[in-house]
Amino acid sequence: MSRSYLSNDIFKIHFLLAFATTTKSFLVYLCESCMQPINSFVKRIWNLSWPIILGQVSYVLMGIADNIMVGKISSAAVAAVGFSNTIFFTVSIIGIGILSIIPPLISKSKAENEDKKCGDLLNNAILIACWMGAIFMVVSYVLASHFSWFKQDPAVAAIGVEFLKVIGYSAIPLFIFLAAKQFTDGLGFTKESMYIALGAVLLNIVLNYIFIYGNFGAPALGALGAAWATFISRVAMAVGMLWFILKSKKTKKYRSLSFTKNNTLYHKEILKDGIPSGLQYFFEVGAFAVANLFMGWMGKDVSAAYQIVISPAALSYLFVSGFGIGASILVSESIGEHNKINAYRFGLNALKMTFVFELFTCAIFIIFHQAIPEAYLSDENVLRHAIPLMFIVGLFQIPDGIQCVCLGVLRGMYDIKIPTLFTLIAYWGVALPLGYFLAFSQGYGAPGVWWGLSIGLLSSAVLLTLRFFYIAKPSNLYQK
Repeated sequence: MSRSYLSNDIFKIHFLLAFATTTKSFLVYLCESCMQPINSFVKRIWNLSWPIILGQVSYVLMGIADNIMVGKISSAAVAAVGFSNTIFFTVSIIGIGILSIIPPLISKSKAENEDKKCGDLLNNAILIACWMGAIFMVVSYVLASHFSWFKQDPAVAAIGVEFLKVIGYSAIPLFIFLAAKQFTDGLGFTKESMYIALGAVLLNIVLNYIFIYGNFGAPALGALGAAWATFISRVAMAVGMLWFILKSKKTKKYRSLSFTKNNTLYHKEILKDGIPSGLQYFFEVGAFAVANLFMGWMGKDVSAAYQIVISPAALSYLFVSGFGIGASILVSESIGEHNKINAYRFGLNALKMTFVFELFTCAIFIIFHQAIPEAYLSDENVLRHAIPLMFIVGLFQIPDGIQCVCLGVLRGMYDIKIPTLFTLIAYWGVALPLGYFLAFSQGYGAPGVWWGLSIGLLSSAVLLTLRFFYIAKPSNLYQK
């Protein structure tokens, strides 16, 4: 640990040199591209993606609001809330990934004028969401009952146990909301879920104010109040999405008369591609969860520092995730229309948009790597760990964004199994072993974990980009 920050400077220099070398040619190409007018592919991706982006951002804003509002209690509360949320999403991420295959399936069915199939896919997705939510709720409760397995600081564990139990109750409404959202996203109606998600953020903040601090006659529940606020907000999100689908004229021609009609007809089709897609999500999120576990072994201040820097990183990630979802829908639609060239062009332009955005976030995170953590809290013990980590987070923005969008584009092309293998190799074969080695064997501490994650993300980005250019060739593009 004593070598951490001195040696970290050496890593920064080498990483920056490597980064500059590998991106030089692409920057030249990017500058030439920016001289041209924005093409119709970029416009369509943006028009479809920006509501998805804002909806995605709202999920992280809930976490950021929780961290800020709980941060006024103690660093242990911040670490407990963040770690418990990490466990919950690590457990449930496979389900989220399974449901991510719904938009391409809906988009392709719509392009092929199979309106009835769209409604049946929704019914299947909702049933899958219900039984997956029940499973993950039970798993969350079991893990909360055995919180000692994670070897966290006693102060963190004392808060985390009850928080995880309560947050686990929200699994079913969360999955129902996501199933309904994926249906409307696949149809191209992305604004409605955005409005519902943003409204839920405001509701969550109000409920946090009431339950965390004990306002308006409510008991002061502390960090546990944030868990109940999240649960209620997710129930509201599910109800809002189902209400829109049932009442809107936009969805009338696609929805079935009953959510129970033909609700097992396409289980096999959804799960065949959904499970590998879910594993993609799990390998990535699971790797960051294990990294969070490593941080917890170093003490509650390091764990709290992780929660501080992961919030803006996740916010950036969900921006490009929106590009990936939008591109997957348009790529899948092009395949449904038997237009391979457009499928390739949508994918390529999504990657260009991602590079431009992540170049911007990279600069912001590096320039303000001290100011961003200080905006969360003033605890010097936490900040001395968070500030250098924020610099590393800035450096891995571009590879993180590229690999995220590549996964979305390839999902739209129904190329899922090989990319799943790539994510397994990059995160569990490179990132975690290297991060552990640097942090504990070489004494780099918390920065060592994050350098390992950065190199893993870079590996994933390279492999997936090569896969995209291979699979997107008209002679190779698989039509389902």
